[in-house]
Amino acid sequence: MNAIEVSAIRHLLEKFAANRIRLIQAYKQRDTHGAGTITLTDWCTITTQILDLKLPWRVLRPKLVKITQAGLVVYESTFQGLSLPSITQSVVSHCLETEKNHFPF
Repeated sequence: MNAIEVSAIRHLLEKFAANRIRLIQAYKQRDTHGAGTITLTDWCTITTQILDLKLPWRVLRPKLVKITQAGLVVYESTFQGLSLPSITQSVVSHCLETEKNHFPF
């Protein structure tokens, strides 16, 4: 992984940390049953809006949040495991896949 990738991941982690309260408040507003869960679509939309980052959240989801058997995001899990090693592989894999799709040699 190069310095640019490490920098991008650190920026992502900083954005999550800096916006934790706003994210939790927004997630809770969508959690109408108070179950601690929201739809994946809601989680992606809220995360995109608050972090102001247009990333492939559905691709990154397995490294960022836990999902119930019903397919709902356990939004408090968003802040568990947010460390450089835990999300590095997902980001790198997505970047490589995107590059492969745009530049098939």
